[in-house]
Amino acid sequence: MTVLSIMCGVICLLMAEWIHIRLARVLRQVGAPFEWQHLPLFGIMLLSLYAILRLMVLSPSVSLCLKFGIIYSATGALFLLFLFFIKVLHYQTYIFLVNWLRCD
Repeated sequence: MTVLSIMCGVICLLMAEWIHIRLARVLRQVGAPFEWQHLPLFGIMLLSLYAILRLMVLSPSVSLCLKFGIIYSATGALFLLFLFFIKVLHYQTYIFLVNWLRCD
């Protein structure tokens, strides 16, 4: 059972990476920001690892590894969102300062 769950986890992570490669290519062509190109990878990893953790009865060590994977995925997604919002805030501040200096 543990070997099956580990194989299922590896398959889910490989599938997440494959979907990420395809989706990032499409989003790059559309011109989406860098952060939005990589956010689906962490989302798919988070959902698949959470589903494996909840649907299968696992040994404590495998369960611990899946929990660390969930924490990694959530942290990565939050970090990308943080970078995106910092970039937007920086851009808006720059526009505000340029317009303010132009008025004088």
